[in-house]
Amino acid sequence: MSNRVQIDKQHPELADELRLCAEHARQAALDAGLEHKTIELVNVLVSMRNRCPSGIDVHVQRAIDAGESAQRLTVLSSWAETTLFTDFERAVFTIAELITELPTKPVLDVAYAPAAQALNSEEMSAVAWVSIAMNTLNRVTRICGKAVTERPDCQEESNGSTDS
Repeated sequence: MSNRVQIDKQHPELADELRLCAEHARQAALDAGLEHKTIELVNVLVSMRNRCPSGIDVHVQRAIDAGESAQRLTVLSSWAETTLFTDFERAVFTIAELITELPTKPVLDVAYAPAAQALNSEEMSAVAWVSIAMNTLNRVTRICGKAVTERPDCQEESNGSTDS
């Protein structure tokens, strides 16, 4: 157990508001026409960029539950180097990464322009809010030192069995 202050427990009303904000962002993305699995891919990608194992763990499972393939999840961190993602998804990932990495203005301007052409303003805003919410949740989780624990549904897979 970490000796870090559990800021989500110290100020639970703020943690609740943050979770509510994330839910509103998710709903805005759905209302904008994004698929549930695309939203989860954004959450996984942002969590990968933030090196947040808890976010990766939770949102990979949600992406799988939404019908995402293991292959696409496996290569998601290198999405720009593959042909497995649509132009729309690539634009979505570009915005998510720009918000996560906060590059300098010249870099931001160059990368933002093609994504803005591929997404309408409602999609762009919704992706931005999902990314902002996930970034914030990742930061709370990481500062608290939350650990990933093995889920019961994963124990059979990781028990060293080599059945084929």
